[in-house]
Amino acid sequence: MSAWIFARFARPSARTRLVLTISCFVFFLSLNLPKTIQANRRDLGSVGGCGTWLRTGNMAIARRDHTATLLKNGKVLIASWDTRVAELYDPTTGNFSPTGSTLFTRGSGATGTRLLDGRVLFVGGTGATGSAEIYDPVSETFNQTALLNVPRDFHSATLLAGGKVLIAGGDGPGFLTTATAEIYDPLTETFSLTSSLNTDRAGAVAALLNNGKVLIAEEVRAPVPVTAYASNQQRFLTPRLKLSAIPET
Repeated sequence: MSAWIFARFARPSARTRLVLTISCFVFFLSLNLPKTIQANRRDLGSVGGCGTWLRTGNMAIARRDHTATLLKNGKVLIASWDTRVAELYDPTTGNFSPTGSTLFTRGSGATGTRLLDGRVLFVGGTGATGSAEIYDPVSETFNQTALLNVPRDFHSATLLAGGKVLIAGGDGPGFLTTATAEIYDPLTETFSLTSSLNTDRAGAVAALLNNGKVLIAEEVRAPVPVTAYASNQQRFLTPRLKLSAIPET
């Protein structure tokens, strides 16, 4: 009898081993789960995962499809939509205050790009497709600069490493999407045409890559490959794509 009992516990059945394993796991989980939850809460809170939305001041003018550009002084410049009035948001006070007015009512699809010297370049928009102007944060005034070679709105505007701005695509004359692109030089305050996109695009997103190229992609034309602009070659490149739509390196 004693030998049978010893054999029974020395070689437990598969069911017994499963029950013991589950019991040990539940016991271990009961000891560590509260600590794990608290640690995850601390980690999420530190990166904003459990952050909260707080109310701040209201804009003086209701608007949409506007631009929001972070200035060097930490304030945010709000401009465009169906008004010439621009506003500055001060994160230290949480208030909006009026600043200079744009020269044109730019409507939708305009871009605001902060230049290396701190000024902001505004280009295009449905209300002023062929014009551009520059905001000076020191004097809080808007000043006209050169006209675009191709009127456009809903284009992309990317600050290049050398300080120039790449303007690409958008809706051009006759509400037709354009593949043209041009470069704004803040030193000469002129626009010059560069090579065109391989595909006309409007409402596309653009990102400056670490190698100096610009990636431009658009959701509307899903089957169309993304395009990369090589500023040193002044031309657009369409890389080979994997099924994940990420260009091969």
